[in-house]
Parts: sequence; structure tokens; C-alpha cells
Amino acid sequence: MVAGRIRIAASVCPDDAGEATRALEIMKTIRDTAPSGCAVEGIFFTHGGAFGQRAVDEGFSLQSVPPTMEGGGYLQDLQPTATNFIGDKELATKLLQGEIDALEACRPDLILHGFWPCAGIARRMVDPPVPAVCFLPLPLEPSMFATNLLREIPDQAGPLVRLPKVVQRWAMRRIPAELKLRAPILRQDNLIQASENCGWTQASMQNLFGMLSADLTLVNDLSCFYRGLAMPDRFVLTGPLDLSASTRADVDPAIVSVFRHQRPDQVNLFCTMGSSAREGFLLEAVHAIASLPAEQFHAVVLVPKAICPLERVAPLVAGRPNTFVTDEFVPARQVNAMADLTICHGGQGTIQASLAAGCPVVGFAMQPEQQINLDNVAAAGAGVRIASVRWKGAFIARTIREVAGDSRYQKAAQELHGEMLHEDARAKISSAVWGLVSDLMAAREGEKGDGCSS
Repeated sequence: MVAGRIRIAASVCPDDAGEATRALEIMKTIRDTAPSGCAVEGIFFTHGGAFGQRAVDEGFSLQSVPPTMEGGGYLQDLQPTATNFIGDKELATKLLQGEIDALEACRPDLILHGFWPCAGIARRMVDPPVPAVCFLPLPLEPSMFATNLLREIPDQAGPLVRLPKVVQRWAMRRIPAELKLRAPILRQDNLIQASENCGWTQASMQNLFGMLSADLTLVNDLSCFYRGLAMPDRFVLTGPLDLSASTRADVDPAIVSVFRHQRPDQVNLFCTMGSSAREGFLLEAVHAIASLPAEQFHAVVLVPKAICPLERVAPLVAGRPNTFVTDEFVPARQVNAMADLTICHGGQGTIQASLAAGCPVVGFAMQPEQQINLDNVAAAGAGVRIASVRWKGAFIARTIREVAGDSRYQKAAQELHGEMLHEDARAKISSAVWGLVSDLMAAREGEKGDGCSS
């Protein structure tokens, strides 16, 4: 039994609403399932932005972390390149130092972080190091990545992605694991330089796997995608975390009107892309939608302000009363429940929201994690991944027609929905995190303090 008080800090990538929401739900799960006599103090790191108020509303506190971000979205604020999540070395150093300073200021017993290498690095650079729980969309561990995750040639490989998929899979099986692990995107040179600027020289963080390694890693993905595979040590496959309770909102009446069925063969399309997509990819999807018969294909298009002005999209669908475009918040779970097909960029949250409604997916990937997400769905028969070099209006439209016209895609999506109903992510998270806390406290051999003691 654990008794006392434990202080947990939560840190996620700035401007990533999906990660922030997931961190909030995990923190609430930890707090709400705390053993009798143990109180959880949750502190959310913030670079500014609207999400902090949601954490406060749930009873948690905030810790300001410099630098303050403009809130213009992932692309604008972090300036990513093809091989660096943070595109500027000076910015990477400021973000890492801010994380270190925040940890030293609040001195948590544990840090909860997502796909945010700054937190993974900083928690090692304070004295004493802070134990970590990391939550990820995939089991990002070297042996898993090199052998079981990336099935097809990454989109970043250029012309090779035009090879037939069967050839790509054959080639990927024959590429030596050590070569796959040398991919530039795994190295993150700007973060390596930032860690050295802040005083770190050890080799354990010389790639992304080391930066994100934690005492416990929670993988919030569907268990059925990993049947027959053993999770690496200290990794727990939780299944998807249901976020619908934290994102309840009224659906715009215009969306309800557009998606109201008016004919037997009507197909409702929901086009949604997160802040890591780029304007050109969204516009190609809209061109595809605009080329489809307006009477049969009804569409709702979410236009994130961070990647594209609404006025760039609206003229493309002018004169199509059955297409609605908006740059306002859209409750994805409710809208997906009315849709027949989701068009997206492969983010885990978007895909899981779609599958939770039994809705197939057509998408492209901006980076390997999104490619793996989409390939898992495609392998299950619930969607199609289009290589980013082929993400053009005419090809997208042809694929939409193919998926919408074949009931096997919807059947497969509904089967994955059934799989999700049997997952109990919160129970697995609670068991894994409190088991870790008990082990950590036992390792302290009765050390007393602000943290919980066994």
C-alpha cells in the first residue's frame, strides 16, 4: 500500500492539443486511482496557450516554462525540418533549458511526458534525476522500430516510395536493422547540440530512443496491431485512451445539416488534419473533394488556422451546398460518428477517433509515426495510406471512391471499433504507474519526504 503525497509534473510538446489532452486524461487516471491515503499533486508545464486553463479546471496547477510560444501551431512555433523536430539550434537550447529550470523549480517525484524529447533529456540533467513515465503512440524502441514497426519505405526516401508496396515490404525486410536505425530523423542533431549546450555529454541520449527512454513507457495503441509480438522491457501496451469525455461539445448545426442523409448512396466525408500537416496537402484533399459529385459526396472540412487560412479553402468549394468548411473547433468523435470516411494525415488521435466510430480512413503521413499508424490501419483492411508524393487531387478522389464503394473497408473499421471496446486503458495505466511508484519507493529503502512511501 502506498501512503503520503506524490508530486507529478506533466510536460508535452507545445501546441500539440492531442498530446496535451492525453496527458490530462492520464494524470486524472493516476490521481483518481491513487491508493488510499496517497494524494496526487499534478503540475502541468506550460509555454502559454489556452490548454492550461483546462488543466486548472480539472484541479491541477501550472508551471510556466520559458520561452513563451506564440501559439501559432507546431510548424510556426517549432520550425521543424525534415530531420529535426525543433528546426533551430538556439530555439532547441532555450526550450531544453526552460524544461530544466522548470524541473528544478518544482522538484517533482515523477514526470509524465509524451513525444517530447526536451522533457526526456531535461529530467536526466537535474540532480537527482527525475523518474519518468512516457506515453507514446508506438513502442519506439530500437529493436521494435527496426524489425516490426516500419513495414514500407519511409515517404522521406523520395522516388523509392513509388515502388509497388509489395516491393517496398520486400526491401524493408532486407535492410539491416543497424542501417534503419541510422535514419537522420532518429538522430535529432539540434537536440543533441542543445543538450551539449546545456552541459550534457553522455552517449545515452545520442538518438531519439535514448531521449525518450523512461522508467515506464505507456503505448496508447490498439493491442490487436501487436498480436504475437512481445513488448520491450518497461513498455506497457495500454490500448487507446478514450478521450471522448474530455472533448464533449455541441456539433455545429451546419455540420448536422450537411451530413443528414438525403439519398441512399450518400457518402459523408470528414477531412481533418492536425497542426503538423502543411497547407499544400490540405488543399489537394479539398481539390479531390471538389471533384466528386456534390449530390452524392457530402463533406465537412476542418481547416486548422495554424496551417492554412480559411479564405484559401472556401473558394475551392464555392457553389457546393453539401460541403462545409470551418476553422473552428470540431468535436471529432461526434462528427466521425456521422461520417462514412475520414481523410487525414495519420495522427493517432485522429485515426482512433475515426475507428471508434467504425469509420474507414484515407490518409498520408508527414513523418514515420504517422506512416506506421496508417499502415497498421491499412494492414487491418480499414483504410488506405497514400504516399505523400502521390497525394494529389485526382489520385485522392480515386482512392475515396474506391474505399467508399467497397463495404469491406467499413466492415474492417467496425471490427477495429469492436477491438477498442474490449480495451481498458485506464485500468492498465493505473496498474502500471502505481506499480512503478511502489517499486521506486521501495528502492529508496524507506526514505521519507514529500513523496509517497511504501
